[in-house]
Amino acid sequence: MVKGLGLLVIFMNLLDNYTTFRFLDATSGNLIVVEGNPVVRTLMHLFGIRTSLGVETAAMTLAAVFLASNNRMEERFRAGALFLLVLLPLWAVINNIQIALSFHLPLI
Repeated sequence: MVKGLGLLVIFMNLLDNYTTFRFLDATSGNLIVVEGNPVVRTLMHLFGIRTSLGVETAAMTLAAVFLASNNRMEERFRAGALFLLVLLPLWAVINNIQIALSFHLPLI
């Protein structure tokens, strides 16, 4: 179960970063789309969008692999942590899609 959740974390994070990258520069009238996560937004200002999303992807992937493969921790704890790490990018993906739809942007 934890290995499946770990893979789901990685997939959802990649989907989050794809939709973030895809729609981040979208504009409509006076509205500008910006990154909502203040940590990632700061990284983007310092290092650029691609580098920041790459670093964030690497960090989440390492966290998912660590939690999915570390047998020293209780499985309940690992599963709970991985579940939260699935929910965060899921929320971001839903938000990104809502923004894209509100700006009438193609989703693909």
